[in-house]
Amino acid sequence: MSVYINSAETISAQDTFDTDNFLQEIKTPENNQFVAFAPEYKDYINPRKLRRMSSVIRMGITCSSKALKTAGVDSPDAIIVGTGLGCLSDTIKFLDNMNEQKETLLNPTAFIQSTHNTVSGQIALLLGCKAYNFTFSQQSVSFETALLDAVLKLKEEQINNVLIGALDELTERTFLLLQKANCTKTDASKILNSETNGYVPGEGASFFSLSNQESEKNLAEIKSISLFDLDEEEAINKLLEENKLEISDIDVLISGNNGDVSTDKSYKKVQSLLEQTAQIAYKHLVGEHDSASSFSMWLAAKVIEKQEIPASTKMNKINKKTINNVLIHNYSKAHHHSFILISRA
Repeated sequence: MSVYINSAETISAQDTFDTDNFLQEIKTPENNQFVAFAPEYKDYINPRKLRRMSSVIRMGITCSSKALKTAGVDSPDAIIVGTGLGCLSDTIKFLDNMNEQKETLLNPTAFIQSTHNTVSGQIALLLGCKAYNFTFSQQSVSFETALLDAVLKLKEEQINNVLIGALDELTERTFLLLQKANCTKTDASKILNSETNGYVPGEGASFFSLSNQESEKNLAEIKSISLFDLDEEEAINKLLEENKLEISDIDVLISGNNGDVSTDKSYKKVQSLLEQTAQIAYKHLVGEHDSASSFSMWLAAKVIEKQEIPASTKMNKINKKTINNVLIHNYSKAHHHSFILISRA
């Protein structure tokens, strides 16, 4: 049973939502952080409800609404969301109120909206959807684990379509804490060719409508997802063998280089194994956050759909006339490696 991507939408630090601009006009980060470029939320959310929503909830509901509309789905058979840190601004607001009010007379709204599954729940409430609803929170592999759940359910034919997405927000308090922990870079212009530790933090939301039905709506096919702690070469050979591919069949490699030399060395090892493959990056455009890998799947789906690689993402000079297979590679010290193989439908 095959699993197809029928729509792919993202809200990021670039102009990527509801536009034909495919990463051509690039925005630079302000104050060494990538803040999401907010669309007209009132076009997707009732203004009365909008004013009660934090930034991450607005991103999630708007992006998911667009993904469903593009795929022509009124109500999905399942809603699955991945998030590393959840609704941070509401969590901070609740804790501040608890401290200021000395744990008395607290407004429950911030607490209710501070949980990690707030976004998936809000989407379901607005759609009136009572189907399977789950949120995964596994730090930097939150999206990958959510995607695995969605693909398994579709392959087992438990359901026919899934709304899946991942999102995280960057608050002022979070950014200050990252700075104090020496996690961030002081020069956001040097990410792809960095020789220092640290990264540029960001935020965003990406949502997809997946289906196990072959149709004219199919943008791409999800061939394989793997989380592993193996030697990089061994892992690639295993993936190729399972999918009956040669290394020359991989047309594009999307790497999660974030400018931190301690993690980029793992990306460079995989890149060295695919020297004849077109190689592209994306975290120099949207920043690093726990859900950043969901943006890479949006990028893979668009590259296959448009048969085009944006110049702003290129890491080498290799071009492919036809793009059939895209391999996404992400790495973190905590959860090691992940591969997602996306193919032309």
